[in-house]
Amino acid sequence: ILREYNQSIIKQIGRQVYLRVPKNELLLRLKKIKNRPLLKNKDPETALEEMFKDRSLLYEKAECIINTGQQTPQQVASDIVRKKIAGITLHDKISKKQRTQIYTTEMTQQTYTKMREKAEEYIQRGYSVVLDATHINILDRKKALDIAKKYNHKTLIVDLQITKTEALRRIESRKFDHLSVSDATLEIYLEQVQRLIPISEKEGPTMVIKTDDSPHKIVKQIIRKIASPTHSN
Repeated sequence: ILREYNQSIIKQIGRQVYLRVPKNELLLRLKKIKNRPLLKNKDPETALEEMFKDRSLLYEKAECIINTGQQTPQQVASDIVRKKIAGITLHDKISKKQRTQIYTTEMTQQTYTKMREKAEEYIQRGYSVVLDATHINILDRKKALDIAKKYNHKTLIVDLQITKTEALRRIESRKFDHLSVSDATLEIYLEQVQRLIPISEKEGPTMVIKTDDSPHKIVKQIIRKIASPTHSN
């Protein structure tokens, strides 16, 4: 990136996206890596400071800048927030009675409110945020979008469209996945489908994703959409 020739090649290949990570987070990551050539026989903190000094201005010229950090989609996922509110261990499989309790309308509203609070906290700290939830009604979607607009952050509504057959397959597979956090059943899924208010482009920048695409392809599609010059709030 420091050589002008390399910079010109990058511009010719495609759109430039800078994933901006806070220095303290980078330092934590680098301490776990022992085979980076630029860090060999160097103090990670000093080396990182030197690289920031040499490269930050070049990185900031990218066509799209996305703030990233420790916060992953899971940390603002409705399944996780819901269980934390209910005081249930994340990877525990719950009883039918517990499932009935945590999927009430009241609990769902508490979950979404908490997710928005976490999202605003992360934005204030300079992070980008993914809210991983169904958001079946317009009001909940608007409340989430309003937080981003408050801080002049770009937004993208990802409309994940899935067939009933694929939804059932995924729900059934979770029964045998000890790392899965979700406790949704086919009945809960069908009930949400019945209540879903379709997403409109009038709500904001929207992207439709088909579940037959691979996760890698989906991520590339989303990054391309966010980096698009036509993408705005």
